[in-house]
Formats: sequence, structure tokens, C-alpha cells
Amino acid sequence: MKLKKILLLGLALLISNQVTWADEVEFSKQYDNCMENSGGITIEMLDCIGAETRRQDIKLNSKHPANTALPSDPISLNLVPT
Repeated sequence: MKLKKILLLGLALLISNQVTWADEVEFSKQYDNCMENSGGITIEMLDCIGAETRRQDIKLNSKHPANTALPSDPISLNLVPT
């Protein structure tokens, strides 16, 4: 009986984790429309994915501009001159 409760709890945690992950995925409307219009053709779907990757990259970089700028001196990058 105890094993059954543990298995049910484990299953519930697994399902709730999947639902949480699904909420985090946000694609643009352009991506959804592109994929719908691709007709299931792989090359067109890859074009949709590439365009969405560029959109998401721009979105990420605009929210975190400090992450896109690299320090100018090697010491701040902890590089060893060769």
C-alpha cells in the first residue's frame, strides 16, 4: 500500500513538472503562422525555426544588453596571453 502511494506521488510530480515546462515555451505568432503554412515541408519548417531563433535572440539581447557587451581588456576575461 505504501509503495502504491509513493508511485502515485511520483507520477503526480512528473505530470506537474511537464505542465510547468509546457507553460515556459513561448513562440511568436509569426512562428506559429509560418509552421502552419509550411505544409509539413522540412526545409520550410527549418526556415521558420531559423527566423524564430533570430527573433528570440533579438528579444533576449534587448532585455539583457549587459550580457552582449564583452570587456575590452583580457584581464577582465581572465585570459592568459599566448
